[in-house]
Amino acid sequence: MANIYPIQHRTIDPFASYNSNCVNELTRMVSNGEDCIFGGPSSLQVEIDPAHPTILILRTGRCFKDDVIVEVTSDFTIDFFDPDFYFSVLPTMTGIYYVVLDYVYVKSKPAPQASVKILRPDQHGLFTDQFVFLKAVNIILNGASLEISEVFDCDPGDTSVKKNYPVQSAPLESTLPVWTTDDEGRIIYVADEGELYFGAASDWELVASTRETADTSGCTLGQLGYLHSDGTIHESIATSISTISECVVQVVDSTVGKVKLFGRAINVPFESGSNPARGDKLYLSQSQSGCVTENVPSSGIIQYVGVCATNNGDGTVNMWFTPGISYDLSLPVVYRDILSGADWILDTGNYRGTITHNIGHSNPYVVTCTDNGTNMIIQPSDIEFIDVNSFRVWMPVNSVSVGVVVIG
Repeated sequence: MANIYPIQHRTIDPFASYNSNCVNELTRMVSNGEDCIFGGPSSLQVEIDPAHPTILILRTGRCFKDDVIVEVTSDFTIDFFDPDFYFSVLPTMTGIYYVVLDYVYVKSKPAPQASVKILRPDQHGLFTDQFVFLKAVNIILNGASLEISEVFDCDPGDTSVKKNYPVQSAPLESTLPVWTTDDEGRIIYVADEGELYFGAASDWELVASTRETADTSGCTLGQLGYLHSDGTIHESIATSISTISECVVQVVDSTVGKVKLFGRAINVPFESGSNPARGDKLYLSQSQSGCVTENVPSSGIIQYVGVCATNNGDGTVNMWFTPGISYDLSLPVVYRDILSGADWILDTGNYRGTITHNIGHSNPYVVTCTDNGTNMIIQPSDIEFIDVNSFRVWMPVNSVSVGVVVIG
């Protein structure tokens, strides 16, 4: 016979204290009187055993049930085909099954224990407040055998059946307090800014800041980076258009690394010889990977990346990261040409002339057309961009000599 009772601790059992009913109601300060599961690492996760497609593992965690804290203190194995986990017959059908914790506070001796139960797809109607929902499990037919396919935190067909967590409000602060090590992991609402902050490893971080998960193992914390074709984040440097900055590294890790795409970034290194001050415009360094400088490059690639908020005095700055487009200062800024005579080709009742310029694809550019005889600006019928270095000018006639100016 299977054991359906995980190793557990309950606070407070009936009759464990004369006033157990009243003492237990203190849990409502957290649970608001609702049956729910603790969040984070204590959230009673249910996972598929990778070695056995018919076995689930209930991880340790705690929940509130009937004002009692029920804590599972050791991982617990759930054999999906053991009849003791069911109220009636074994699973014989595919579909969504519910894995639940069964506990009711009753004044009895011995005190009731929480057990793990499984409800079949045809028993969803039995799901009442007697149970704490843990997981929805999709059972499929693999050949001639039933096996576990996926697990969900809610019933995919009825999302009102789901894991419930305590509803809590963030602490209210009138202004952003000075960060201390005790604030790491804390979430606050700052009233005068109308913003949520969370305590990161070394400073307050705006919850609204845009972050993405990426492989950042090739970078160091705070560096400017870009997404390489190999799928990882590489250090940015202003030596090529392909290596300009797209993000700031926030967490260094190969699987759960974090980058910021826009907003306040902390501990960003600046290049040797630089010393940015508050309010200085910052540019991607041409000499040191992942660094910024307040010195405007006079040649080569230039990329504006934001403004210095504070100089930390340790070779890094806190900045407002607002990456801009890049320019290649080695490319010409102005290109001039003339379309006349044989340059015009009759095409569908109009004439087209082709311009091939050397402004370069990294720069946006403006095209201006003039009558070469009068030097007056004219408006062609259309301008058709062919590729990054060429475009067509369309005119209704071929008798006008058109001066074309391309300004980068």
